[in-house]
Amino acid sequence: MRDWRAKLDAFLRFNERQVLASPGKVSMEVARALAVEEYERFTQRRLAEEAARADEEFEEVVKKFLPPGGKGKKKR
Repeated sequence: MRDWRAKLDAFLRFNERQVLASPGKVSMEVARALAVEEYERFTQRRLAEEAARADEEFEEVVKKFLPPGGKGKKKR
């Protein structure tokens, strides 16, 4: 395990990243809560983008199949 830690530290230094000297200050509960919060924001943004994309695709299909003016043939 020590070998892996040394390899990881060397890799981080090579890529000009900071190597932590201690375990850190954030508890697992806090880290998990932050991760869940960020994921929820990501999910909301993704769903909004998917909905907007679906609306755009629907509008494109409507433009293809409906004549200019947006209405089909009148029924008598």
